[in-house]
Amino acid sequence: MFILDSKLQADTFFVADLKICRVLLMNNANYPWLILVPREENAVELTALPFATQSEILREINLVCEVLQKKFAPHKLNIGALGNVVRQLHIHVIARFENDAAFPKPVWGEAAKTYENQEAQVLIAQLQELLTIKESAVSALRKKLIYRSVHRGCKETDFLIGEFAKAKIDEISDLEKFNQFIEEDDMLIYDWILGKVEVVEEYQEIVQQIRQFHKV
Repeated sequence: MFILDSKLQADTFFVADLKICRVLLMNNANYPWLILVPREENAVELTALPFATQSEILREINLVCEVLQKKFAPHKLNIGALGNVVRQLHIHVIARFENDAAFPKPVWGEAAKTYENQEAQVLIAQLQELLTIKESAVSALRKKLIYRSVHRGCKETDFLIGEFAKAKIDEISDLEKFNQFIEEDDMLIYDWILGKVEVVEEYQEIVQQIRQFHKV
């Protein structure tokens, strides 16, 4: 059962629950600062989680980064999972600016400026809207990729790619690369999967995942 650490609970505002992570807003108005907490029981180390879960967490980190970039256009994004004080696995994503309170130093150790409640609620609503838009776009792309994978016009690749996509689409972290992959020629993809020709470097990971799925 997932229980949010009491310190994280005290220091943050709830923003949203994604597929794996809870997104929190750090109560520090000096920086646009989001925290992702995987809703996994007793999670401490990212590398201890199943690889598929790690991949989804990475996708959600990317999603939060895109939202912060769109909303704030920061000079830099700081991303880190420290856990020295709070052991529960959590990932900080902090938008940094050359004129912020600590730049270029880390934000830890600087006095926090807490949000006024109304200020926090307005920002949370804006972040929720951006996250919803992004998540909806990802969901639509996943459906499109499944359809395209199943309806290719070649029975063999319909099966090889289609069955993989239906089962594993939620675990694919780079949907754009998968989209590029399935736009390749059917017979070339078929030969890649069966090992008849050498796979180009950019698709080696995808092809290996498909081979493992089908036990080729």
